[in-house]
Amino acid sequence: MKRWEALDEFRGFSVVLLVLFSLIGMFTEIPDWLKHAKGNGFTIADLIAPLFLFSVGLSFQASLANRLSRGTKMEAIKHYVYRSLTFIGFGLAGELAKYNDWQLHWGVLEMIGLSSLVALPFLFLDFKKRLLVGSLFVFLWQLSLSSGYDFTALSYDLGGPLGSIAWSSVILVASGLSENQENSSSILFDVALVCFSASILGNCFWPINKHLVNLSYLVLSISLSAAIFLFFQLKKGFGFPLLRHFGKNALLFYVLAGLMNLLVKNTLPVTLQWHYTFGLVLVIFLFYSILAKFLDVKKIYWKI
Repeated sequence: MKRWEALDEFRGFSVVLLVLFSLIGMFTEIPDWLKHAKGNGFTIADLIAPLFLFSVGLSFQASLANRLSRGTKMEAIKHYVYRSLTFIGFGLAGELAKYNDWQLHWGVLEMIGLSSLVALPFLFLDFKKRLLVGSLFVFLWQLSLSSGYDFTALSYDLGGPLGSIAWSSVILVASGLSENQENSSSILFDVALVCFSASILGNCFWPINKHLVNLSYLVLSISLSAAIFLFFQLKKGFGFPLLRHFGKNALLFYVLAGLMNLLVKNTLPVTLQWHYTFGLVLVIFLFYSILAKFLDVKKIYWKI
């Protein structure tokens, strides 16, 4: 099966944002607009987690078809459950190494793993039913936040484990876009437009907040993710080889970025001046770029 170049580039774009902004965000001399919003609001750093989830949904149909060609539906389901649990395990191990305590810390890998498990039973429905389920999840989560669960959600990153109910909507929406690659552009445009309009309306009632994973934040994230993927889908006559290198090894560079950030955090002061910070980021990104190309040329990929 021919690889979907737009998906590789989209994944690679997500990885590049992660590598750059997770490192930059550790230093105090960097302006706030390059970091996650501290409360209500939205920055480009707040788009990274939804981009990864969107790519999980986009890849589902091709992955399922590949699995079914080699085995049964039940074997495919077992694989997705195993992969999701592995993500959660890797994530929890990473949080333990980062914080060095036994409290529950909830990060992106755990969120992707649990959200995938929540979405899995519904990924075999037709696209309209998936949209309906995803919309229902978002509204139920927003209702719980408005009913007092917001204080509990704020005690974790990314809304905590229960926030995965809402996050799964991103996977459910994106999964339908990969069913017909030839005609997905018009659907992407419609999704981007409808969700962007919904985010503007929702923001009037529930200000966009990544920490709560509220309705306004989710629909805005889906809108921007769809628009970015539409760009990669429609590009004519040119490509982004470097992004494809990263995209084919997204999990490896996610883990590598976490280890590198931990090393930097334990060796450099958080007050490092901004020009040194950007120089450091440039050097590390250059290293990642060389490694990504080398691994792709040698066809060395880390997949679960």
